[in-house]
Amino acid sequence: MGEALNDAKLEADGYNALGGVYWRRGNLQIVWEHWLKALRLRESIDDKAGMAASYSNLGMLLDSEGDYPGALEYYQRAWEIDRQIGSAPLEIAATINNIGSVHEQFDDSEAALHYHREALAIRESAGDKRATATSQNNMGAALVDLERWDEGRVALLEAQGIREEIGDLSGLA
Repeated sequence: MGEALNDAKLEADGYNALGGVYWRRGNLQIVWEHWLKALRLRESIDDKAGMAASYSNLGMLLDSEGDYPGALEYYQRAWEIDRQIGSAPLEIAATINNIGSVHEQFDDSEAALHYHREALAIRESAGDKRATATSQNNMGAALVDLERWDEGRVALLEAQGIREEIGDLSGLA
């Protein structure tokens, strides 16, 4: 439809959605192609919010493939744009969380903890309990990696309590 209407934003949204479908089907080569097309279209019309979303998507794809330096680069691009345009706080927190997770893969638990704390503060202020529990869990894991056992236990118990409160059985498991 986007092609037929010569609407680059609509076309990019279509490629992005198709990429998501192929992601769930496990066809990562097609995901990559679709998400890159979406990014190029969004860049051509200077759709900053769309570009940030595309960068984040490409970061997730590289992250899943074990290309952590590449993932970090895309996540940081997304975060930079999100800050420039004032994206929704939970979008920013999700990107910051992803940056923290990449630092975990680099075995840089101090940096991971820093980013997970930053994401936690945003998620708590937004009142998103499920996301808050995720950040608490991530912080707990980073603290355990740093052998800060007591602090790690507190964070993990906080995550557990929130998940019990909201009935998040999969997160609790």
